[in-house]
Amino acid sequence: MSCSLNRKDLYIIFPAAGSGSRMKSTTNKLFMEVDGVTVLERTLIAFSRFSELLGIRLHGVIATSEDLIDDIKKVVSSNDAYSYVERIVLGSDTRAKSVNNGVQALSSLENPPKDNSPVFVHDMARCLIDSKTLKNCLDSLEECDVSVAAVKAKNTIKLLRADGITIDKTLDRDYLYEAQTPQNFRYSTLIDCFAKTISANPDIKCTDDVSLAEMCGYDVKIAQGSYSNIKITTPEDINLAKSLLGYLSN
Repeated sequence: MSCSLNRKDLYIIFPAAGSGSRMKSTTNKLFMEVDGVTVLERTLIAFSRFSELLGIRLHGVIATSEDLIDDIKKVVSSNDAYSYVERIVLGSDTRAKSVNNGVQALSSLENPPKDNSPVFVHDMARCLIDSKTLKNCLDSLEECDVSVAAVKAKNTIKLLRADGITIDKTLDRDYLYEAQTPQNFRYSTLIDCFAKTISANPDIKCTDDVSLAEMCGYDVKIAQGSYSNIKITTPEDINLAKSLLGYLSN
């Protein structure tokens, strides 16, 4: 790291191009309501509150599917709290390509990020993200180039053999973490990672954003996440999110 983190501005890329097929609904999961507020708006509100808490300026880019662009634009324009969303760009058929489109959009913002600016990549479907986790992620970039919100695995994890059904061994749970989002980069590192991987080979296989940093030889640090930071993926997750809201409000 060549210089201290620029904490005046936070840039966020929101991947939101998933088909939501596991939700088994004609309504896209981003527009489903959790206790009367859509998933999309809950996520936007969470970052807006964080901005107010720390006095930090936000610059958001949403990468979504073509059929959702107009609907998302309507939501963003409906509330001044969402005005930090500066670009809504077309996503792609994979998460990595969608995020890469968001990365490319950052350079075209009116106030583009500096090399030492923090950039978060956050699933739009993780609508219960809290300010404590966001601050943990921001603070982590003071000490490293890349980090990821994560929580310790609660369950025992088995590694299978190549046949896919036979257990090879039981992994040590003390060293296992469940990755969440935000996944966090200094801007110069983000550009380097995507240039060397996705831009060079769009079909490269990766499971999440920081795995690209791992491929490029960067050390990725853990930022303490929250077990309530769930991703809305299936119908059961909507009910779980409602229950968690009740718990978090007490």
